[in-house]
Amino acid sequence: MYFLALYLFKGKGKCEYAKTSEKGHGCYETRECYAAMDSSWLPQKNDWEDICVTGMLVSRKQTALSTGRRI
Repeated sequence: MYFLALYLFKGKGKCEYAKTSEKGHGCYETRECYAAMDSSWLPQKNDWEDICVTGMLVSRKQTALSTGRRI
């Protein structure tokens, strides 16, 4: 939910962000990557003592016939 909130409210959280776009093979694809170095928000942080980074990748693929999104 943390990354979903950052995705919906871009630029409002403490998170690294990168975006790439590519065109080829009849489609246009965009990838967005979010990475958080702070794990204090994670409810299960005690289960993963050595956790350093959490992340989320959003991929969108658009063709002439359809548009898809994967989170």
